[in-house]
Amino acid sequence: MITKKSFLYLFFGTLLFCIDRVSKAIALRWCAEEPYRVNSFISGELVFNRGIMSGMLHSANDTIFFLVSLMIICFTAVFGFYAYKSYQEGRIIIGQVCVIFGSLSNIVDRIVYGGVIDFILLSYNSYSWPIFNVADCAIVGGVAIMIIQELFYD
Repeated sequence: MITKKSFLYLFFGTLLFCIDRVSKAIALRWCAEEPYRVNSFISGELVFNRGIMSGMLHSANDTIFFLVSLMIICFTAVFGFYAYKSYQEGRIIIGQVCVIFGSLSNIVDRIVYGGVIDFILLSYNSYSWPIFNVADCAIVGGVAIMIIQELFYD
């Protein structure tokens, strides 16, 4: 039975997923040929990340890519089970929802494109942050929410 609370979690996660998918579709159009400059700090530069966040474990080797992808899928499934159990216990799981739906969108990229579509580049002068996407923001934000919950609300 779907409760109002579970519907809201599902709606929020689906909304995050859709925002990420739409932003990646736009990036594929606008940034495919050359970087798209928004202003001096933000630009769009398309890369296909075959590793994990910030390009860690990136490899052109298909076996390593498959193993990293399998590890991410397994982590997402286990984390989803953990979130479900937490939900059953009456805990707030907004952070877990952010992590799960962000991860699911990145998994779609791995299957469809052979790498995660990253396109947001933040830079200042010669300094730049590793290229990322909306799903990465959801994952990092979700982890931050969970840390705050553990430190201050449990």
